[in-house]
Amino acid sequence: MISRQSLTTDWLKQVSAKNRKADPLLVEKVIRALLLLWVFQRNIHNEKETVEK
Repeated sequence: MISRQSLTTDWLKQVSAKNRKADPLLVEKVIRALLLLWVFQRNIHNEKETVEK
């Protein structure tokens, strides 16, 4: 799971600095996209469990 810390400005700046000065905006977009995929996957899994019962 992605922690809430990974959505803070300070964390994004640290990651950007550690990774060849990656664009912090791009890093944030990737983290948010992964978080969205995780939420979708979790919801789909929960729906399947409900249908199977």
